[in-house]
Amino acid sequence: MATPSTSTATLLRQSLSDALGLPADQVPLEANLIEWGLDSVTLIRLAGQWRRQGLAARFADLVAEPRLCSWLALLDT
Repeated sequence: MATPSTSTATLLRQSLSDALGLPADQVPLEANLIEWGLDSVTLIRLAGQWRRQGLAARFADLVAEPRLCSWLALLDT
């Protein structure tokens, strides 16, 4: 897997940090984020936010593989 850009990784980690109520450095890279408390409504909101910031975030793609490492590979292309 290619290394994601720092800006994409930082953006996603900070957004997830806010959504999950965790420090950004504690947002798990490999864990299923649904199991960590991320709900579908929040994920829809995050996908919209990331699209407005120029990322090709689609809810269906994100929910299909709800891991930060997968999202970084998907969105940092």
